[in-house]
Amino acid sequence: MFIEKLGKNIAKYCFTFFVMIYALANIFFTVRQYNVGNNYAHYLWGLTPVNIILVVLLLGIIYFYLRKAKFKINNTLFLILFLIACLGVGLYWIFSNYQELVTIDDALNCFRSALAVSNGDYSPFDYGTYINTYPHNLTLISYFMLFTNRFGQGAIKYIRLVNLAAVLIGYFSLYGIGKRLFKNEKANTTLILLMFLSMQLVFYTFFVYGNAVSYSFALLSVFLFITFMQKEKIAYLVLAGAAILFAVFIKSNSLIILVAEIIYLLLYIISKKKWLYTIAVILLIVGQYAVTTGVVKYWENRLDTDYSNSLPTICW
Repeated sequence: MFIEKLGKNIAKYCFTFFVMIYALANIFFTVRQYNVGNNYAHYLWGLTPVNIILVVLLLGIIYFYLRKAKFKINNTLFLILFLIACLGVGLYWIFSNYQELVTIDDALNCFRSALAVSNGDYSPFDYGTYINTYPHNLTLISYFMLFTNRFGQGAIKYIRLVNLAAVLIGYFSLYGIGKRLFKNEKANTTLILLMFLSMQLVFYTFFVYGNAVSYSFALLSVFLFITFMQKEKIAYLVLAGAAILFAVFIKSNSLIILVAEIIYLLLYIISKKKWLYTIAVILLIVGQYAVTTGVVKYWENRLDTDYSNSLPTICW
């Protein structure tokens, strides 16, 4: 049908555009260490001769492979090698001399709030405090408490390790999306080469603000959702729903992916006349409420307070 064909073409071209732009943009990121009060990692844009040479070289390899090469690359092995490289860089980054770096700003406020509650101190929730002003981060604090309850101050290291695992899941999902959309081995090889340009995501494991986990599970959800659309097995839809709701729980930014999936699912229901899947749409909407507004309501009841006059998520 026209709607289905249009949806597939939009997915393919948008996916290609954003992956290429993101990959090329990321190569100009540099990570530097600064000492201003506390130690922290600082991310900067940087245009250096090395960056330019690397971009030109990699684009040349991609062009040669797509146009001239007669051989094939085992993409499964290539992907495994890429993920191992990311794992190695990530572990070195976390356990090397940068392990003393701490997080700052919003992420630090959320972590300190979770740590305080784990120690029985509820002062971060007092009127006029950070959390009282930005209650949408209560879901993130709830996530942090899974670590602070067990590891205390040392939880930051384990959160970063989870971030690293999530980034690997994100890369795998990105490859899976490309494989589902294109079904072309050379295109998938090119995707992995472009992911090498985006290895900077590994360095974001230090940024404990939930972005790495939410981003990666949102990508995983898209991969599972596309798999469901192609194979029409309900198990993939259930897993996709669970992944995106978890992503929204960590960071509400992923709501945009949830909305897109609901719209596409509605188009699928209309085009295929499978009205039973309307239940899935309802469950996703209810689930979204539970993992966002529901968590805030839980904390309101626990603290006997009201966050209705605080800044809403839409402000951000």
